[in-house]
Amino acid sequence: SSGGTSTLNAKGPVSVGAGFDGSFAATTWLCTLLIDGASAQSFTIPAGAVMPKTTLNQASTTISTSGTGTVTWDALLTLQAGELNGGTVDVDFNGSSVSLEISGGTYTATSGITFIADDFIISSGTFTEGTGTVTFDSTADGTLNVVTSETFNNFTINKPAATADLLVADNDTITVNGTLTLTDG
Repeated sequence: SSGGTSTLNAKGPVSVGAGFDGSFAATTWLCTLLIDGASAQSFTIPAGAVMPKTTLNQASTTISTSGTGTVTWDALLTLQAGELNGGTVDVDFNGSSVSLEISGGTYTATSGITFIADDFIISSGTFTEGTGTVTFDSTADGTLNVVTSETFNNFTINKPAATADLLVADNDTITVNGTLTLTDG
């Protein structure tokens, strides 16, 4: 893309290498990897990969992670249908404005750390907290907006900029069953 937005629509199998850096677009947030084929798919993203803006909208598709290290989304991940299984790697959602949006399907959080740079929105679908930690870590304000209530295992706010806050949407209740860590923000 050279200024506009574009879509790479994956209707069949997807293979991602550990060295993939999201560079099929000059700017990762301008191009969307759309996964919405008609048939069931299953693929794995290895630690070290950097994913572009991605939309998963296929109920029979499962995306898993593997290896040791971090899988990074450099732009928004939208989960509309299907399943994303965080596995044991750290998963880093770096989208500006909105980092992770769940409007359908299921996200099973990693047993490591799920980093959220900015907004985390759950309007429908399922967030399964697992045994890991969700950490809000950007230098910009972020919003946590869920459907009335959400449960987390461990939860950390570490927003090092003097003016960066994590805002919880009106009338939402957040429950932390494990450790709540309030470092900065």
